[in-house]
Amino acid sequence: MKNLLLTILIGAGATVAAQAEPEVKFLTETHDFGAFDENDGTVSCDFPFVNVGDEPLMIVAARATCGCTTPHYTKDAVAPGDTGVVTVKYNPTGRPGRFGKKVYVDFNTDIPRHTLLVKGVVIGSSNTLRGRYPVDAGPVKMRNRSILFGDVPKGRSKSAFFELYNATADTLIPAWSNLPEGLTVTTATPAVAPGEQATYTFYFRPIGSDMYGTYTDTLTLRPSADADPITIDMAAIVEEDFSTLTPGQLRDAPHMEIKERLVDFGIVEPTQGLITGKFTITNTGKDPLMLRRIYTTDPGVTVTSSTDKVKKGKSATVTVTVDPLALPSEIINARISIITNDPDNASTIMRAVGQLKSE
Repeated sequence: MKNLLLTILIGAGATVAAQAEPEVKFLTETHDFGAFDENDGTVSCDFPFVNVGDEPLMIVAARATCGCTTPHYTKDAVAPGDTGVVTVKYNPTGRPGRFGKKVYVDFNTDIPRHTLLVKGVVIGSSNTLRGRYPVDAGPVKMRNRSILFGDVPKGRSKSAFFELYNATADTLIPAWSNLPEGLTVTTATPAVAPGEQATYTFYFRPIGSDMYGTYTDTLTLRPSADADPITIDMAAIVEEDFSTLTPGQLRDAPHMEIKERLVDFGIVEPTQGLITGKFTITNTGKDPLMLRRIYTTDPGVTVTSSTDKVKKGKSATVTVTVDPLALPSEIINARISIITNDPDNASTIMRAVGQLKSE
């Protein structure tokens, strides 16, 4: 009986000893600074905590997830029933927009780590916004005025991103309109709060029959219902999609040959009217050669082809016409782009050169 009683007493004592430990309880583990100006400088908040355990409580370490956030904390042991505090400072310099930063605080407890969160929205200063969003467009600031897709295979989709920043004290709901054919847009933030950034994802899928080569167009952005519309440019280089061709199709593919890659007009009389030059495109492959698009963006120069489909062994004649009075200078130096379904010559450049005769 004595041994049994001794065992029970020892067990009870061990239970009491096991329960005698520090325990931390934060009054809150999240603080929202709301929206504030970058020029206001560093902001701070306190996270008070209580030792609800039976032994002294110590903070072993505290660290933030980035250098912009700094924790300070009670260094001394916190007796049972007493309180301590973790102070968190956030430096907004050069960090416009919404933020959320975590601070990890480790205690001498069974569950040592507690995670604190500070969040808010920094309304950027003029200098910071100028560096990140150099384009000033009334209520919003933008990185640029264009959406560039680069090379896009015909019939496939490619994405590009467009960012803007709400530089006002009001929530904005920007609207896009006049989207060109094949262009769509999505965003996760249709309503943009003060001081916040919105990212728009544009998808471009060229589907028009004449949509080859350098393709440019415009669309409209209205930052808010009462704001002036903003014209945004878009550009893509649309190419033939050869990714689905089989080895047999590649062997039978058309092949474009151009003997002369230069149309030289020599010395041109400014008043002689329209002048023309020609070059020939020959298909030395098996399948028909499709001239998807032949064009130039140089003013005063136009290009036409006798056909857009060249059978095996046949040729097309391309006529280059120059209007001397429409040239921007005395030099003719036009870049002629040829887009075809030849896998080896999907995009080819010709030149038309010459010079106006001086008076």
